Amino acid sequence: MACIFLKKTMLYHGHNLRIGVDASSIHEAQSGVGNYTFYLLDELIKLRPQDTFFLYTFRHILALKHFSKYPNVILRQNASLSISEALWSQTTLALMCRKDKLHIFWGPTQSIPLALHRSTQTILTIHDFAYKLYPQTVSYIRGIYLRLFSSIFFKRASRLTTNSKGTALRLKELYNLSAHAIVPCPIKTSLELYDKESLNLWLQERNLTYNNYALTLGTLEPRKNLESTITSYLFGLKKYGAKKMMPLVIIGGSGWKNRALQKLINTACEKYPKNIRYLGYLPDNEVNMYLCGANKFIMLSHYEGYGMPIAEARVCQTPVICSPVPEMLEAAENDATAITFGEAQEKLAENFLSQTPHKKKQKIVTSYKTNVDLAQLLSKQITSFR
Repeated sequence: MACIFLKKTMLYHGHNLRIGVDASSIHEAQSGVGNYTFYLLDELIKLRPQDTFFLYTFRHILALKHFSKYPNVILRQNASLSISEALWSQTTLALMCRKDKLHIFWGPTQSIPLALHRSTQTILTIHDFAYKLYPQTVSYIRGIYLRLFSSIFFKRASRLTTNSKGTALRLKELYNLSAHAIVPCPIKTSLELYDKESLNLWLQERNLTYNNYALTLGTLEPRKNLESTITSYLFGLKKYGAKKMMPLVIIGGSGWKNRALQKLINTACEKYPKNIRYLGYLPDNEVNMYLCGANKFIMLSHYEGYGMPIAEARVCQTPVICSPVPEMLEAAENDATAITFGEAQEKLAENFLSQTPHKKKQKIVTSYKTNVDLAQLLSKQITSFR
């Protein structure tokens, strides 16, 4: 008991903390949760140089090489039992955390190891409730894992944070629990604003024209509802003709439960190669350039816990068309054209009509918090353990 009291006393003073982080979502082809973790963690480490951060992963250690430059970071890699992320989290990750005698553990992947030492305080970040609201869109094992254990994770965690006000409201509605803090999604620090002059040649090489193509972005999986965007575009082609339609560019890596979607994309690209371009997964710098050059960004997901690409599109000065999902409109700072699924085909088809090539974009004013400000919100949760 005296030993536990001593550990808590050290923790409550807020100095020289040993902080563990599940960094398994960070990898070369990372998406939403991986980007959230990467950019927040990068600022959090700089904000707390007196603390030691232990970053855990089952992936190749090179996935975390960016963080090796910080003297207060220790990288831990162990792929044992990583046949399933859930299994790894509750076994190998738990053992690594206990061995490192952590004061605090941050779980940005929406789960925490249940076998942590009882003196370890935990911060759990909740991104969405797709496993509960749209279970058919979640991978089988992940869905079962979260449906079985989420309630336990939420009650066991010392602090709960969410990535949006909308997610915090759903936490209250679904579990009657309140978030201790809302820490919105960070904007990629690599994001740049490219104007027409700097993009013209680059786009011409890809047979595209500045401000005269539509862009949709997302992993090929059911929740992203890419079918609605593609079928609406095909409807527009039949109604208006290919020459009157601006090209549709689709960016996104392969996901799960997407056989029918992949067939739809392949068929559409083969039939209309000049109009529909599927580019697969692309590095951030290329996505950035496509976002800046687009006439509009379209995201008709059934549900999102926030919608990072929406915020990124607006920073790139590209107007957004999205589903009327509260969390997605929040990501757009309520500055988006909302289209319901029922009216998507007719209404969206009109938005695909070609624009005058020299037409300038209207300025979009954004007020997103800086990544430093967001990391400070998370840091306050760490210092709250007193």
